[in-house]
Amino acid sequence: MRIFRCPRCRAEDISADAHPTRVLDNGVERPVFVCRNCYRAAELEFRIASQTADIGYVPLAIRDGLRQLRDFYRARLAAARTSDHQTRGMNPIRPDLGLLWPSFTFFPLAALAVLVFGAAGSDPVMIVIGLLLLAVNIAIVANQAYFTTLDIEGDAVVFRTNFGLHEERVPIGALQRIDAKRYPGAHSGVSAPFFVARGRDSTVKVNTKPYRLRSFAPFIALLRQANSHVELDPFWSRVAAGEDVSKEISLTPRSRW
Repeated sequence: MRIFRCPRCRAEDISADAHPTRVLDNGVERPVFVCRNCYRAAELEFRIASQTADIGYVPLAIRDGLRQLRDFYRARLAAARTSDHQTRGMNPIRPDLGLLWPSFTFFPLAALAVLVFGAAGSDPVMIVIGLLLLAVNIAIVANQAYFTTLDIEGDAVVFRTNFGLHEERVPIGALQRIDAKRYPGAHSGVSAPFFVARGRDSTVKVNTKPYRLRSFAPFIALLRQANSHVELDPFWSRVAAGEDVSKEISLTPRSRW
């Protein structure tokens, strides 16, 4: 759903609380819509501009104001229907199971090796450990395949994982910036870039290691269409532009030790 911000303060959303006023553009009266906080100041500015240009100031008639609001909200509803249709047509972003191949190979083989050695030695503890390792591997794959999603639900960005028990949510209207933050990893390295959507009061963090970066491009485009004030850091700017960006970074001599 697209966000309509006040053109005067650039802060308040006027999608459902617009106030009609006017501005003087090269001597021509032009209608605009502002937020509740800017209405009196905008009307006073128009009155001063009219007197400065020797144009008679006439208060906006109630009938004309209501007509302008009607047209504004009709356009708003049409834009909302188009945006909702596009959102419904977009599938949620899910991890690519092809990038989780260690979960399909190394971990099951290790669990089976423990299970075989336990069965050969009639060691019930080893058998239980092997079965537990297999169960954990199955749970990891099932969680990534069926319960981990990044999607737009209504007017919010929503990330779910851990079998739906963990949820992070940021309203699109409050979304300010999308960063690619990296966190310390194993062997003094760093993690894959996270998709960090920062709002005013909440944040969504998604580790992109099991994702194809190209799947984020249409998602970011839809977010910026709904909220044109969302800023992108250089990494996600390149992803949104369709460039082939690597998740890896070159290690410095200090980071190798």
